[in-house]
Amino acid sequence: MIDVVNTPDKNFYGYNLQYIINGLYRVETGDELKIDTFATPATTRFLEVGDFTLELLNFTFYPQGITYGTRCKFKIKYIGDEAAVIDPRRISGITREGQIVPGSTDEKPFILTKGETENINVKILSGSQANIVWNDAFKPAKIVKLDAITLDFEQDNIQEITKITKK
Repeated sequence: MIDVVNTPDKNFYGYNLQYIINGLYRVETGDELKIDTFATPATTRFLEVGDFTLELLNFTFYPQGITYGTRCKFKIKYIGDEAAVIDPRRISGITREGQIVPGSTDEKPFILTKGETENINVKILSGSQANIVWNDAFKPAKIVKLDAITLDFEQDNIQEITKITKK
């Protein structure tokens, strides 16, 4: 949010303005949550770990062809009190033969706050069925509001901006 303030000593028509930048936040992440490997095919659709519930919405395995591999769709719900950062790109797989296979996704990291949900697609492209390894995809986080920044723009006789201050 940006507020433009015209105070008595600031003259809008004389091009003296004050901008107050408010509503900026910083996300601070903690240590990743350790989640056990998710075995496929799943014996349960629901998993509750720490401040998260995970629901398996869809599971498919294509043993051959262009689309070979394990594909799962999960619904993630954050039930904690603060926030969490989820990075689907950190998820990988492990085949029945013990081979570690990176996940394949173009989904970007996202933040969930209390009660929010998001679906993610997990793709493990391997010739055999793979279990899901979460790695450090789930991190607790705090959202910290930053102090407002005030920018004063004053015009001098030369018609230039001469002063920018940060408070």
